[in-house]
Amino acid sequence: MLYRTFGKTGYKLSQLGFGAMRLPKQDRTTLDMDKAVEVLRHALDLGVNYIDSAAIYGRGQSEEAIGRAVAGRREDVYISTKIPIHFESYEVSKWRQHVEEQLERLQSDYIDFWYFHDLKDADYEEKVMPKGGLMELMQKLRDEGLIRHICIDEPVESLRLRRGSPERVQAAGDHGR
Repeated sequence: MLYRTFGKTGYKLSQLGFGAMRLPKQDRTTLDMDKAVEVLRHALDLGVNYIDSAAIYGRGQSEEAIGRAVAGRREDVYISTKIPIHFESYEVSKWRQHVEEQLERLQSDYIDFWYFHDLKDADYEEKVMPKGGLMELMQKLRDEGLIRHICIDEPVESLRLRRGSPERVQAAGDHGR
């Protein structure tokens, strides 16, 4: 497996990551957990050390499979996960609960890369950046060690920042610190 240094983090991530959106299923809504864990472990055995998931993949079952698959070798794996900005509620108190539920499913004390997903201009201005908004919560979770890096998975060009100040994203994010 080939690895590359990821930005300023110093992390050596496998060039091939594992997207855990479509893991083996028993039926339309239920993962075949044993097969999903087997597939994930096989990827890890082959050197993959970056896995991407989301709270909505399989209604959390993807994160659960990842947690089972990385048990005993969590320190060797980088996990990326996300919550769509329109997921249930954007009340700050509920988002903390959502992240804690993700950690429980992942059987982990931390998430390496946590993403704001499906972020649009209005969401950024109204939900993420205001005082007491979601960015403050994510920074607090990062300071508590529950999230290592806060990320946005939409192109910066799609955000209002292209018409304003790109420094605002840099100030809000952690850029590998």
